Amino acid sequence: MKRNGQLAAFRRYVRENPLRAWLRRQNARYFGKVREVEFLGRRWFAYGNAAILELPAVVPLKGHRATPEGSDEWRKMVAAAARIGPGGAGASTFMSPLEKACGNAIAKSGGKFIVLSPDGFGPRWHPPREKERFCAQGRMVFLSLYPADTRKPDNATLYRRCHEMGDLVAAACSTRP
Repeated sequence: MKRNGQLAAFRRYVRENPLRAWLRRQNARYFGKVREVEFLGRRWFAYGNAAILELPAVVPLKGHRATPEGSDEWRKMVAAAARIGPGGAGASTFMSPLEKACGNAIAKSGGKFIVLSPDGFGPRWHPPREKERFCAQGRMVFLSLYPADTRKPDNATLYRRCHEMGDLVAAACSTRP
């Protein structure tokens, strides 16, 4: 193996892939093809349990990557995420450390996830390994305003897209009944 960790990654793949394949087959309704859905008055590309988009309680969680852990903003957002519970969903990219902490709080509270993806989904796309169990439980849907790109967008484009989707969800959720 050329790089450090490649052999360990290969071994993990061989060890875990049969279980992951079984999990996807057993819960095929949540591991379907990418499809277009209507959400907040816009067309999105979706993968996962699209029924989550109909929940009355969708909480936008947009945290800046520079927010200090333990700050008032940090504690308030994580507390809001912890209150979501099984009847609601948190909507975020879940990329910044604060958003990841909110995701952990949602997971513990039994809530659902709307994961905003800035780079779309290719035809063979599937959830990241660490998120498959939430998909299998019907607790996660991935959304993107963007079709799959043939090549990965640059960081500035990804950053702009994350903010655009997060702002859209925040504005629309603030006006929801």
